[in-house]
Amino acid sequence: MAYVEGHPEEKAVKNMIKHGGFITIITLTLLGMLIVGSNDWMGELYRNLAVVGVVLFVSIIVSLKLNPLGWKRVFKKAEYERLLRNEKLVINELSKLDDNYFVINDFSFELFHVEHLVVSDKGMFVVAKNPYAGELNVANGALYSDDQSLESVTSSLWRVCHLINIIIRKGFNNLEIMPKPVLVLPNESKSSMKDFEGIAVTGIDELNGLITSRIRFNIDREHAEGFAVFIKQRYLH
Repeated sequence: MAYVEGHPEEKAVKNMIKHGGFITIITLTLLGMLIVGSNDWMGELYRNLAVVGVVLFVSIIVSLKLNPLGWKRVFKKAEYERLLRNEKLVINELSKLDDNYFVINDFSFELFHVEHLVVSDKGMFVVAKNPYAGELNVANGALYSDDQSLESVTSSLWRVCHLINIIIRKGFNNLEIMPKPVLVLPNESKSSMKDFEGIAVTGIDELNGLITSRIRFNIDREHAEGFAVFIKQRYLH
């Protein structure tokens, strides 16, 4: 059984409490500083509120990017429950990999949200889910699920892969490892589409076979374990 770290449901709740407290403290502290430092706080009230509003807006945007599941838990309960079911489906499937594999779920990697990272001496994979239930199709060079664009999902997958490649080169003596991006369809057992612009596409029942057999590239065991430990210690809280 794979070594599994990260539990999205638990983290979503903790992060919402943490982010909510942080945003509240920052907002009240900034407002207090502006009022105390003002010679005419009533006259400058609207300006001060505008400054605080901008900071509050930016803080919420960052929190949305880092903890999308948590925000859906608050404002879109039905969608949250659907996405959480998909999270559990993928994690349960990845956990069936053998103990050569490290599976790290739901973490923020340099302001990018990573759904699932699989690390072993047989390869490294960044896995994202199709957040919609529609059939995949390509239009004008972009991937869609029915009429819903997956451009943000595919572009984020590649950004994370390239960022991991840079981090590994810097931290592991110029070691060259490019993770393989994978798009999994949690609601489909198999996928008729196998690849989109270098991103492997798979149904939920094909996921582990893709990781263990269909795509393999050897990594030194020591480097694989070292990187998995690095991610756990630095990015899992």
